[in-house]
Amino acid sequence: DCTTTTTIAESSGPPYSFFNQSPTINTAGTVAFLAYLDEGGSGLYRSSGGAATPIALSSMPVYSLFNDPTINASGTLGFWSGLEDGEQGIFTSDGTTTKTIALTSGPIYSQLHSLPAMNASGTVGFRATLDSGGFGLFTGNGTTTTTIALTSGPVWSGFGDTVSINAAGKLAFRGFPDGTASDGLFISDGTTTTEVIRGGAALFGSHLTNYRIGRESFNDAGQL
Repeated sequence: DCTTTTTIAESSGPPYSFFNQSPTINTAGTVAFLAYLDEGGSGLYRSSGGAATPIALSSMPVYSLFNDPTINASGTLGFWSGLEDGEQGIFTSDGTTTKTIALTSGPIYSQLHSLPAMNASGTVGFRATLDSGGFGLFTGNGTTTTTIALTSGPVWSGFGDTVSINAAGKLAFRGFPDGTASDGLFISDGTTTTEVIRGGAALFGSHLTNYRIGRESFNDAGQL
């Protein structure tokens, strides 16, 4: 809406001292944001104007710090957090119910990338460094985790930092295939992988030399 401006939050009054750089908004006009607080620490909030709903706070007995969250149509936030015990986790929460998607304290992940993506049903896509070495791309909903791609196999040598997920649970990502000079953009559900475009491809009368995707780059029609 280019005619109406709604104030979501201001640092001129309590409880916020300043905000992180990348708030996100859902189709209902609700904004999710990371704020640093007058009293110290930080928190993740959701607001469509008026009083904001705190979703997760560093003063809670689990979290120590956050990166920018994502939000889906139902108002659930997906987020990365550094934890009080020194580990890392990826979570979803609507402020009442919190689901754990992944933890570095388990036997799989040694590091979790700090900008996960989430779809309308609350399934999260994320990149991880593995205890066994190398990297992997995964989706998870708090109950089931699906492996999308691994560098330990014969296909991939690396991945870009950011992934995007659609309603079908397919993941879009920048991938570096084994044995080739050019990386590309790919879509995969863990079983079938589709190449979208490679570096050097003809595009708009020229050739593609660089590209990247964001967390909201992949729609439910399968377009990237």
